[in-house]
Amino acid sequence: GWFGFNGGSALEANSTAALAAMNSEISASAALFFWMLLEWKLEGKPTLVGACVGAIAGLATITPAAAFVKPWAALLIGILCVPWCYACIEITKKYELDDALDVWAVHGMGGLFGTLCIGIFANKDITGDFEAGGKLFGIQLLAVTGCAVYSFIIGYATIKAIGKFMPVVPGQDDLKLGLDISMHGAKAYSGEDHSGSVKKGRDFANRV
Repeated sequence: GWFGFNGGSALEANSTAALAAMNSEISASAALFFWMLLEWKLEGKPTLVGACVGAIAGLATITPAAAFVKPWAALLIGILCVPWCYACIEITKKYELDDALDVWAVHGMGGLFGTLCIGIFANKDITGDFEAGGKLFGIQLLAVTGCAVYSFIIGYATIKAIGKFMPVVPGQDDLKLGLDISMHGAKAYSGEDHSGSVKKGRDFANRV
């Protein structure tokens, strides 16, 4: 999918599409590898989930800049996004923010970082008419700030409006029972106890 909309944004099969797809792969691979190293250093071992999050961080971050930077810059962006997005995830944990699938920490803040990277790494040989510099960085900073403010206002208003008609967050009883059963009336896993799969997963993790 990412190759489709990064490369496909050129709207034709040309060098721009090829560059965007190549930069996407480079950034994702670098971020995956360095995310595993960071996890290994800070948490004792790398994880499959961490590797997947790292790859997505690399993809989300390179997306705004994919067609405007050289491959070496895509490599740097993939590396630099790792501590940035990792720190954002830690913020959500510290303040117990409900950030499903790390959408804010990885997609949102990664995309913000990647947008700013255009002002740092954009190359005129590729773009044809603009290049990295203080002016471009300022434009990018203004753009991401405007997007962030707009998204917060619209998102906050939407959640408040929905909250007038239905609960936005499930109750504690529903969470304990499991949303598959409490909301959808179906079990996601077979077995006598709907929490058995969680217990088995924890037992397996403890053995590992």
